[in-house]
Amino acid sequence: MRVLVTSSRNTFALDLVRKLGDAGNYVVAADTYAGAMGSHSKYVAAHAVTASPRFETDQFIADICKIVQDHDLDTIIPTFEEAFYLAARVADLPEGVQLLTGSFDKLARLHDKGSFQRLAQQAGVPIPETVVVSSDDELHAAIDRFPQYFARAVFSRGGVGLLTNTGPLAGRMSVDDCHPTPDQPWLVQPFTDGPMVCSYSMIVDGKVTGQCTY
Repeated sequence: MRVLVTSSRNTFALDLVRKLGDAGNYVVAADTYAGAMGSHSKYVAAHAVTASPRFETDQFIADICKIVQDHDLDTIIPTFEEAFYLAARVADLPEGVQLLTGSFDKLARLHDKGSFQRLAQQAGVPIPETVVVSSDDELHAAIDRFPQYFARAVFSRGGVGLLTNTGPLAGRMSVDDCHPTPDQPWLVQPFTDGPMVCSYSMIVDGKVTGQCTY
């Protein structure tokens, strides 16, 4: 396999680069940041810097196309938010290259924490009690239900915009600064104690082909 791994600054991207390279694949890493650690792994055959997918989308797509063509790559593995831009512009990618991400509509469904919660519930996955709110009054009522709570916008990522009264982030954000709307609802859950673990996985045709927990 001749593969491009994007957003190579991420720890899980570095893990993928190492595993793919160790398995004998030809790996190219790319990021908007020249110092991205995954781009300087001994397992990459080459690395490149791209334009920002968010602020220079057309140039980003052009950069990705050039990397694919220059290195005769057959697979692109996005590891962060560029997945949305690549999925939305998949028709503009070189013919024959496989983009290892879902369609844009599926990504949006999974990125929306409200719809993801419903999907997990339908699949029988045990999840904490969840309240989706779309106004300030609903938010106040929801957090009053839980002695220890955790809340964030349904479209959010990482450690950005977290409202909680428990743990190391308690009080970092005031409820007065949170304003859910019908277009941008918030999700409220009881705070759950335990180790924080993130998982990055690749699933192809229903089979897990790559997985990293960090």
